[in-house]
Amino acid sequence: MEHSQSMSNILAHYIAPAFFVENGTVIQANSTAQALMVTAGTEIFPLITAGEEEYRAFTHGCLSVTLLLMEEPYSADITAEDGAHLFVCQSNGENSPLQAYALAARELRAPLAEMMMLTKRLFRDLPENSDDAACQQAAAVNQSMHQMLRLVSNMSDAGRFVNGTDVRREYANITQVLQEMLEQIQSTCNEAGIAFAYSCPENAVYGPIDRDKLERGIYNLISNAIKFGGKEAGVEVTVKASQKRLYITVKDKGSGIPQGIRKTLYQRYRRMPGLEDASQGIGLGIVVAKGAAAMHGGALLMEILPDAGTKITMSISLETKDMPLRSPVMRIDYTGHHAHCLVELADSLPAQLYAPKLLK
Repeated sequence: MEHSQSMSNILAHYIAPAFFVENGTVIQANSTAQALMVTAGTEIFPLITAGEEEYRAFTHGCLSVTLLLMEEPYSADITAEDGAHLFVCQSNGENSPLQAYALAARELRAPLAEMMMLTKRLFRDLPENSDDAACQQAAAVNQSMHQMLRLVSNMSDAGRFVNGTDVRREYANITQVLQEMLEQIQSTCNEAGIAFAYSCPENAVYGPIDRDKLERGIYNLISNAIKFGGKEAGVEVTVKASQKRLYITVKDKGSGIPQGIRKTLYQRYRRMPGLEDASQGIGLGIVVAKGAAAMHGGALLMEILPDAGTKITMSISLETKDMPLRSPVMRIDYTGHHAHCLVELADSLPAQLYAPKLLK
């Protein structure tokens, strides 16, 4: 009785659809979930459209999967509570904060592009014998521009990642795509003095991917790991393949994700930011990563390591079933042909990598 009352008290705190699951069956649901026909006795696995395999293996941490409730897709964040799994859902269509971000980004993108072009011309004319202070200031300006470009891109596209729109999948050698990306990151980190290691399968692994969206999802995980995990402690990326799944794990050795935001990690962009959490950002990076996993038929699992640090695993499906493919076509570069690594890791790299002479 006390166990049931405890669950009821937890569910009462949620306006969004929320329910508890034990052994694959819903045991309690709040009124919002019940209005979506999720009631005690409902089987959970038929509702999962992306991340079923990951949920079957779920034991701890925070897992994000995709559900179909009343013919509408919902993101579900899952944690272990009172011996059961607590599902908190959010309709992918109810993303007014992301819509507002997209509108703001549209207005910001043009003047930002103009500023980057003008500063590039200005710094190109910087005399070769300019003093160190002038070169450092120019590098700091360039880095700030790259940081703004990353933020504007995430603001503009986070809604598309959540809703799974404008997906352009092609059947590709994923091992090769990731190898090239991780080699570039490792090279950049070496220049920056940041410890970075990675491992990929030796054999080619093929599957349906949207290259740009997968890349951006992984970049955001690596950026967060470097930024919050401690640059000296280092970041490790491991890519492993099973018969039907590919797993990309990003692990750091930092102090971990603050206890106060762990349960809201995947929905940080919805909160009212306060002065105390300004260093945590608005949380769009994790939204992009979660969306990238979902649109590839996978999920995102966050784990706090017992010794130190955080491990986040993105899974993607290697099956082509129910995944329409497109022939490779010329794509619009989402950074405007700026170096992807320097844009996506702009919050984590030292300013000297943005010196004008290096960006020419």
